[in-house]
Amino acid sequence: MTDPLPTGETFRDVVVVPYTDLLDRWRDGEIHRGGPIWPEWEMRVAARHNRGGRPVDVRPAEPEEPILDVGPMAWGGAFVDAFGHQVADFSTRLLATVAARPDLPIAFASRADLGYVDLAAAPAYVHSILAWLGVPAEYVRVITEPTRVAELLVVPQAEQLGGPGPDAAYLDTLDSLAQYRLGTPERDQRLLYVSRAGMEARFAGEPYLEDVLRRSWVQVLRPETVPLAEQLRNYRAATDVVFAEGSALHALQLLGRVDADIAVLERRPNASLAAENLRPRARSLTYEPVAAKLIHGVLPTGRPALPKGLAVADADRLLAAFADRGVNLQPEWDDGAWRRARDADVLRWVDTLVERPGHLGTGSVESIRDGLTDAGLGHLVDEATTRLEPLRQHLAPAVVARRDERPTLLFMHLARSGGGAVRAALRDLLPAGEYAEAYEGESAELAGALPTVIVGDFAYGFHRHLPGAARYAVMLRHPIGRVLSLYRAAGMPGPSLESWVFDDRRPAADNAAVRAISGHPDVPFGACTDDMLDEAIAHIEADFEAVLLRSSMSRSAVLLGQALGMTLPPMPVVNADPDGEDSFDPPKAVRKRLRELNRLDLALFKRSSEGF
Repeated sequence: MTDPLPTGETFRDVVVVPYTDLLDRWRDGEIHRGGPIWPEWEMRVAARHNRGGRPVDVRPAEPEEPILDVGPMAWGGAFVDAFGHQVADFSTRLLATVAARPDLPIAFASRADLGYVDLAAAPAYVHSILAWLGVPAEYVRVITEPTRVAELLVVPQAEQLGGPGPDAAYLDTLDSLAQYRLGTPERDQRLLYVSRAGMEARFAGEPYLEDVLRRSWVQVLRPETVPLAEQLRNYRAATDVVFAEGSALHALQLLGRVDADIAVLERRPNASLAAENLRPRARSLTYEPVAAKLIHGVLPTGRPALPKGLAVADADRLLAAFADRGVNLQPEWDDGAWRRARDADVLRWVDTLVERPGHLGTGSVESIRDGLTDAGLGHLVDEATTRLEPLRQHLAPAVVARRDERPTLLFMHLARSGGGAVRAALRDLLPAGEYAEAYEGESAELAGALPTVIVGDFAYGFHRHLPGAARYAVMLRHPIGRVLSLYRAAGMPGPSLESWVFDDRRPAADNAAVRAISGHPDVPFGACTDDMLDEAIAHIEADFEAVLLRSSMSRSAVLLGQALGMTLPPMPVVNADPDGEDSFDPPKAVRKRLRELNRLDLALFKRSSEGF
């Protein structure tokens, strides 16, 4: 027997407000600011909006205008303009809510500019999701003005983006729901390919891939062309499914266990989208790194616009991914036809960006041009640049917030990673009172007004000791180069490098970046875990303004300047390795041991380098 679904907690006289920020990190806003203003906010972790096991919401401002008073309700979440987020972020409370109190109206809210003033105005997928989960349309209430709810029930999210994933009780309930709605599936032994060929962000040339797959006896589904229930029916019937990475993956979160092997063709390197949510559901789950390059623009914040990027697949990796699933595409595959389809699709994507620039900001044309060159598509650069020229006048300006609206930037100085250059540049540029240092666990008198920047050797969690809002930044260096530099900086002492690291068990040479960013700097040597890497990634996604790279100081200066709302000059590396980066080359066996020891830092560095 599994545990029952949670029944939640009820709070009295809770004020609920429309959202001011909703999935707005792309424009330097917040993920979540709106909805209920829970009493004793900091203590209400389960009631608040969580990702990766921690709250990522910001307490809404108390309303000044008159408040509408209503009777008891349950809290449902937000209505958003993205199917994947609607499922994964804002639908996981609903099953338990309906089960606990089927008599209660369910309150939702949205951001005013989206125009979702009632259920009728919400996107069609919202209707489909609510209907699937058993939320009656007549029970839906959309909060469009500050409202005091006499009694507000809230149940915890059953699963979160970035984990934790679903428990057995939740999967059991979803299993029963799917059986009730769809019956026992008729299994289909053909491979099912879930395509993004009809979407703006896709694999270049994906329509050609679809054609080859169909001729190879593979079922191809464009999920946006069929009702939600039909999508779910196909997923339950399949024994082997390959998804082009995208929001369709989150539809699986409306099902319980799926008796199928699931593979995801990654468009964004190392994204592993929804892994924590899907792994408990699938017979097996694999991620295939088939993208050779993701071509993308730039957000107004200066960050890469990865979700809207066009992936250029490596044909050999693509064919191998299907061959691993028993589908040989070679008899139907023509390399020349593939390249022509890919190139034509790149130019179509460029034209689409000009027609619908969306969230793209200044620097996008240059980013796309450089991406084409890096992807080996230099022959398209001139044509693409010409077509992109009209885009410039429609790009959103770079986000530069007023200084007094910015949280303090906490720059983590990781030893031998280039942080000294940041420290020197900011110390010279910022006036007294706007710059502070906190090294060796010491923090200056930081009560009252916080400086613009604090630089130090602190780990994640330092912000909890400050009296105001703060966000983080860090500069990374290739982990092996960093360890070698540590050894050189120590004067290459008597013991060998191998003895210096492993016999002396030096934590500074063991995944230093993951230790600091996860907030676990004191883990014993050799004891860092995959969970720490997951925590570090979650912290970066939620609380970091910038992750910089020592290998690209010019780009790092631009990103750090954008985070601070100022222009920084080039940052030359200080305390550089005296004999150069490659002057010390340890034996291959020692280098291998260092890579094995620092595998988490290597994974984090690779993830941060992609699209930098």
